[in-house]
Amino acid sequence: MSPVSNSPGNQLKILLDYAVDESSPILEEAVSAVMEVYAPNGTLLRTSSLLEPITLDESHGTIQLATTFNDKTLRNVTAVALLTDETKGFPISDPLETRLSLGDRTTLGSED
Repeated sequence: MSPVSNSPGNQLKILLDYAVDESSPILEEAVSAVMEVYAPNGTLLRTSSLLEPITLDESHGTIQLATTFNDKTLRNVTAVALLTDETKGFPISDPLETRLSLGDRTTLGSED
């Protein structure tokens, strides 16, 4: 978690790296991405996703997911991110999980 703008609170930004085989049927398809953020005790704090689907028009890329928490005492979270179909109803990747502390940086990667 680290500041990504001047808004109040703690901000969490995940860069989800992906690689898709050139012959994959999802290449050139519209997809979305979802991120769930959990407290250390396992409570779901927030779900966020892309506002609009994107088209995977390249075999490699990065998708950014971000959210803000107004609770400035929050120091540790677990983020789970995955690619979905454009309606966000069907997962098209395995979930990727990372534990983060305030100030941590990490990149999540997925291969089709």
